[in-house]
Amino acid sequence: MATILGTLSVLLTVSALSPAQAASLRASCHLEDNANDRIEGVNVDDRYPIASVSKIMTAYWAVAKMGPQGRFPTRVSIRVVTNELADVHLTGSRDPYIGKWTLQYMVSELNRLGVTKIRNLTYDENFKFLIDTTGDVAHANFDNHEPGPDRVGSNLKKAFENIAGGYDGLKSRVSKLRKMSMPASIKMKVESISFLSKEDFNPSQYDSAFTYRSTVLLDILKEMNRNSNNYAANNIFEHLGGPEKFREFVKERLNLGTDSLRFVNGSGDSKTTESGKIYNEGTCRSVIKILQALRAELKKTGHGLHHVLAVAGRNAAGTKSTVDMYKNEETNGALIAKTGTVNPAITLAGMMVTEEGNLYFGYIYKTNGSGGDWRNARQKIKVAVTAMLKEHGGGDPISSVPEAFLAFDEGSKLTAVDRMN
Repeated sequence: MATILGTLSVLLTVSALSPAQAASLRASCHLEDNANDRIEGVNVDDRYPIASVSKIMTAYWAVAKMGPQGRFPTRVSIRVVTNELADVHLTGSRDPYIGKWTLQYMVSELNRLGVTKIRNLTYDENFKFLIDTTGDVAHANFDNHEPGPDRVGSNLKKAFENIAGGYDGLKSRVSKLRKMSMPASIKMKVESISFLSKEDFNPSQYDSAFTYRSTVLLDILKEMNRNSNNYAANNIFEHLGGPEKFREFVKERLNLGTDSLRFVNGSGDSKTTESGKIYNEGTCRSVIKILQALRAELKKTGHGLHHVLAVAGRNAAGTKSTVDMYKNEETNGALIAKTGTVNPAITLAGMMVTEEGNLYFGYIYKTNGSGGDWRNARQKIKVAVTAMLKEHGGGDPISSVPEAFLAFDEGSKLTAVDRMN
């Protein structure tokens, strides 16, 4: 059986290869499955910035609280004004993937209910909308409250300027991924769009209410982790209760205190304070404990880590993941992980599927924040991961390949709800 000595030897050798670069190992850890929690490594109990490895913790919290099949609801309240004209209010739940295509689907559902013109479209502080919830915005820095009402409103106004634009592409995607039928066309004219706070909204002033539900949580988490979507992670984290509730949760569930984890958001990106930028921090041991807990939670419903984390070389057609930067012959299909990148740190954590069994692991590197140093740190991690796989008999690739992501499914159809609820 391999020991950590071989891996440490590789790490020390690689660290000496590029003296001009500042990337240096802060902590590493690994745990063989069913090894009686004997976590081995370097500085396993020292807390450091863990960057987007934080999304593993966000995923665990979400699965534990919502269940793998959980959904984010959006309440759609309707007040009839005249034939085809209505006032509509959207009560959100910080659904992280309501974008242009989702809005088009919701419009198709409103058309089905006979609404083709909206006099006043209002939304509350928990309804989050950006035209594009992926792409560049996925990696942007967001405060916990963002996008705020003004940004949501401006995005909605822009989207409704050409609400049918790109609809044929959506129909094609829906037909391929969901086998759902969509109407041939959609239409919606909106006269006014404005913010109406949760406190000021009066449901009794509306004639009926319906619920739109996102696709299931497993799909959302898989997509969030695939391209490390900060926007999605922060909104999920806030939906669950934010930093204080997270501290209470991990303390109660796993007995992890602030000496092990300090979270300011769900993404791991920086938060700006009066004293400067701060980042989520964690110990290598806490990372592995949460990986174990997440896997155990998923196994209750017959799922695995690969259902919420990216797998090197195993992506839906036409997509790629951040984990692919660590792909080679050894890791292809055998590395289930989450990457992390912030100015002071490059990280990687997850599970290796080896011929000798599953192996949890984590790496935290300190960097100087330059692109060159980031590449240097990633190369060191790649060498170390490859060496560890080889020491455990090589990779045992999984065959599972996910479908491309769509933010809604058959369960998203607008469903009437009791107005008293």
